[in-house]
Amino acid sequence: PGDHELVGRALGHVAPDGSTLRSDATSPGLGDQLLMCPSHDAAADDCEVVPLDGRPSIHHFSPDGSRFVVTTDGPGDNETMLQIIDSASLETVVSASTTELSTQVHPAWRSDSGAIAITIRAPGAGLFDVAVATLDATPGAVPQVVVAPTTDAGATKAIGWADDGTIQYEWYDRSLPPLDRTSLWSVAADGSSAPTVIGSSILPDLTIGLRDGSVSRRRS
Repeated sequence: PGDHELVGRALGHVAPDGSTLRSDATSPGLGDQLLMCPSHDAAADDCEVVPLDGRPSIHHFSPDGSRFVVTTDGPGDNETMLQIIDSASLETVVSASTTELSTQVHPAWRSDSGAIAITIRAPGAGLFDVAVATLDATPGAVPQVVVAPTTDAGATKAIGWADDGTIQYEWYDRSLPPLDRTSLWSVAADGSSAPTVIGSSILPDLTIGLRDGSVSRRRS
């Protein structure tokens, strides 16, 4: 594959079969759309518009390419809509309306493509008062809280599903000195055990790549 396709695969925009998700802002009056294309270099006429609840933001395929998750702007302040969509039919499998800390906190797929890990914030809660939750990729599913909200003490900056089945997330604690605020935590995906800290960092040395559900660290 070419460089663009390799980057697309790394970001989760290209499925194992080469199908590609890409945004399109060329339709007057419609705003940004999300297109499902047969390949990364397909013409727009060969692509299908994905039915969404709002303007698309984050979008990436499940590991097996059978589904993809999309976040869109919701109608309320700081509200985010989330849809898990079947790649073949483009029908929504499950959707959720949640006020999230930020649309930059990417939902992370479980390795079997059966669920995602997300951050959620209840309406009316503090800006940083977020919870870590899971959402099954099945009709009628609702977010299941794994780590309770944090009472405005800090922020979950990133989230991922590790190979051992645990959920790992980067935590930014605003109560600590600036150089001690970032740490990496692990928790059982079913919430059966308390979160444990597994790493810390002097900012900005610790960053996490999580779009495909993996957790990694790199130095800047």
